[in-house]
Amino acid sequence: GTTVLGTAVTSGTITQGAAGTTGTWTITSSTLADGIHSLTAKALDGAGTLSSASTALAVTVDTSTATPTIDLDTASDSAGTGTTGTTADNRTNDTTPTITGVAEKGASVTLYDGATGTVVLGTVVVSGTNADGAPPTGGTDSYSITSTALTEGVHTLRVVVIDAAGNTSSVTLSVTVDITTATPTLDLSVASDTSGTGTTGTTSDDLTSVTTPVITGTGEAGSLVTISDTFGGSTAAVSPTAQVASDGTWTITLGSALAEGIHSLTVVTVDPADNTSTTSGALAITIDTTSGAPTSVDLDTASDSSGTGTSGTTADNLTNDATPTVTGTAEAGSYVTLYDTNGTTVLGTAVTSGTITQGAAGTTGTWTITSSTLADGIHSLT
Repeated sequence: GTTVLGTAVTSGTITQGAAGTTGTWTITSSTLADGIHSLTAKALDGAGTLSSASTALAVTVDTSTATPTIDLDTASDSAGTGTTGTTADNRTNDTTPTITGVAEKGASVTLYDGATGTVVLGTVVVSGTNADGAPPTGGTDSYSITSTALTEGVHTLRVVVIDAAGNTSSVTLSVTVDITTATPTLDLSVASDTSGTGTTGTTSDDLTSVTTPVITGTGEAGSLVTISDTFGGSTAAVSPTAQVASDGTWTITLGSALAEGIHSLTVVTVDPADNTSTTSGALAITIDTTSGAPTSVDLDTASDSSGTGTSGTTADNLTNDATPTVTGTAEAGSYVTLYDTNGTTVLGTAVTSGTITQGAAGTTGTWTITSSTLADGIHSLT
């Protein structure tokens, strides 16, 4: 009650005999600090009489507002299980996400799309009031706004707060809306795509003798990869799973042996925003762990000589050809080696006719080998 903030002269004049006449006054105060001020006025009349103080007027000076916070609500911050996604990465497949934060009580909160954008996504008033006598900030409380629909992509969301005293403050948050994911691919790794030397097998024919092969492929970085195997009329997921690396590739070594035969493998991924991909195209791999022994090994008729009028025939395996031609059957595309009696002397090699197409292991073909020179005598050829 002693700090003078300003003075003024009341409007009007006191004419003779008109004591008590009232007038109005206006004073612009000197600067007040933020906080609660109890203001009183005293009047000194023309006769030099000082009045008592007026009833106090409580004025709250509030020149700033609490800086708001902003975050993507945990329930909206979707994350695929087993991926690199978290409920704190501000990546979501929710196109109408909920934004939460803290702001001054009683303040108006408006959510905008864009750091300087004017598109309003939602508004709310923070609970509570900034009443006379409250601290300058009036205290804070939480707010929650469910946004109108956002397009896929990165959005800079901005919250603008206007408090009861008209002070403004803002804060931004980058949120990625992700509602799609790439369809993954898969292939049998070159290292697992075995091929026999000298055969028609290649490292790209998806024919392998490895029962726990390495499968590779592509997908969205950070996604969880699950392989399914269709075999014998049933389909089941196989272990283990894997995460797609930052370069968009993945590798899985199957944990359980695949049975011999044709397996149709497919892949599904779940990305960090919890979007599930469409199923990849099928990869048909053939597990072939056995090779049947060559059959129908025989001396070619043209080499099985016989003297006219003798007891010799073209089927008695008696020949005067020291480099006879031997024929037989074996798995298509396989490499056949002809050995002499001792089982170690190589007489010749050939590749069986035909090829193993995907899923056709066990297909047979024919082979023909012209032997290197044989000495007179009995030879047990294998």
